[in-house]
Amino acid sequence: MGHAYFPVTGLVSLVGVTENGGLLQVATVDADGFVGVPLLLYERVTPHQAVVHVACDAYRMRATALLEECQRNPVLHRAALRVTHDHLTQIAQSSLCHRFHTVLQRFSRWLLVYARSLRTDTVELTQDRLAQMLGCPRSTVSIAAVLLQEKGYIRLRHGRIRILDRAGLRAAACECAHTGQANGKPGI
Repeated sequence: MGHAYFPVTGLVSLVGVTENGGLLQVATVDADGFVGVPLLLYERVTPHQAVVHVACDAYRMRATALLEECQRNPVLHRAALRVTHDHLTQIAQSSLCHRFHTVLQRFSRWLLVYARSLRTDTVELTQDRLAQMLGCPRSTVSIAAVLLQEKGYIRLRHGRIRILDRAGLRAAACECAHTGQANGKPGI
């Protein structure tokens, strides 16, 4: 890892990958963060892969330049440490969420995080990709999506999910969405 990436638009998932190719989202990065937190710890290797969900613009900065600027600029250094804290919080909360919350709750939370980060009510993502991010079978995501659609919270259309009722989706989401701990930010 020789560079840090600062998304201006879009949403990036940090995913853990097993040896047999299993994926699980452990954190997200939007315009408030950056991909490359391990660089602040002088690490060039990360246990996570960055997955871009929507084509986005991002700035790229050499790892050495980032470290030099953090040493020179205490405001930048504090901001980078806040992002590091956010990542650690997300990863810890992700562990709890995957252990104690249902797929329906996690799916609802994920839609809210996605919509908030991209400032949209339309999620352009296949159920296959969502299943990968949630670490469950596609059939389970399909069942959750149909339940949310039957309640009138979302509308499904070939690789596109439109949020119709954010309040209803918040009610269906796990407590992580209400505390904001799922994404390291104030509640959704």
